[in-house]
Amino acid sequence: MADLEDTIEVDNLPNFRLGGATQFDVDASGSGAAGEVYTAETVELPEVIRLFVVYFQKQVREGNVYEVHTNYEATFNKLTDRFYKSTPWPSAETIAPLVGNDAQFLLLYKELYYRHIYSKLQPTMEQRVASWKNYCDIFDMLLNTEAPVDLQLPNQCAT
Repeated sequence: MADLEDTIEVDNLPNFRLGGATQFDVDASGSGAAGEVYTAETVELPEVIRLFVVYFQKQVREGNVYEVHTNYEATFNKLTDRFYKSTPWPSAETIAPLVGNDAQFLLLYKELYYRHIYSKLQPTMEQRVASWKNYCDIFDMLLNTEAPVDLQLPNQCAT
């Protein structure tokens, strides 16, 4: 798997880095959201996947609809083809430390996780039930609050 990670040209992944920058928007200490520190020992994922998850969460949090759309439509699919063509993406529990256990983002990530399973794999009954529960949790998040949820997503995320 490490050999495969080395062959990925991150520059070829659209909008996976900030305006021409040569590094992802992750500080040098390796901290993710909310000051959570992660290392290769904490979460065993390819570095490009860790960076993608942190970057994707940042774009969702900032309401950058264009970047969220591009990461959802293009980058996620390219990384899927490279790393998770015949296996599920890492679970939400696995990536939770990378995003500071951001419950809202984890619900959205689970939606991507289950969409991948439905489109590329054969979901088990347990996965079907869990994906339905995740839909219910997303609707609860959106509908059962006193104030509107501050979340801006591209239209494609709703289809």
